[in-house]
Amino acid sequence: MCPQVGLSQSAFQRSDYTVERKVFADGRLQHHCLICQIFGNPALPSRIVVDDLLCQVAPDTLPEVLRPGVTLNRRRRTAEDQKLFLLETSPVNVQLPFAGHIHLEPDCPDYTKALILAALHHIHALGGSKSAGLGWLTWDIADATVDENAWALLKKEANL
Repeated sequence: MCPQVGLSQSAFQRSDYTVERKVFADGRLQHHCLICQIFGNPALPSRIVVDDLLCQVAPDTLPEVLRPGVTLNRRRRTAEDQKLFLLETSPVNVQLPFAGHIHLEPDCPDYTKALILAALHHIHALGGSKSAGLGWLTWDIADATVDENAWALLKKEANL
């Protein structure tokens, strides 16, 4: 979490970190970093709502795939005898379509959409450990246009 109180850190008390209509009980302005202004923190509510990603293919139509695995002994660094297991998973390279929405609240900062789109383009895979290699992603974003003023605001922030 960012040092949202910003009492002793004058570098954190920037005008861009000030949140409108958010003051402490003694009247001092609250300061929150750009990410906390979008996603929130214990002192500031989130300004976005993220829906679950729902699969658009009925589960009944997918074949059952069992992925074999073996238990490893960490001390000896070898496979354990008689420790084969099967993990039920989705078929490899099936390219299942999922759909979901990110709802921006009316008082979201102007740069919210730009930062979320940039973050989504950096997510290429999901899963790890047992599901490693099964969750490769491609994004189909309905409205991927970002106002140039939002990028200009973020560039100005980087130069401060």
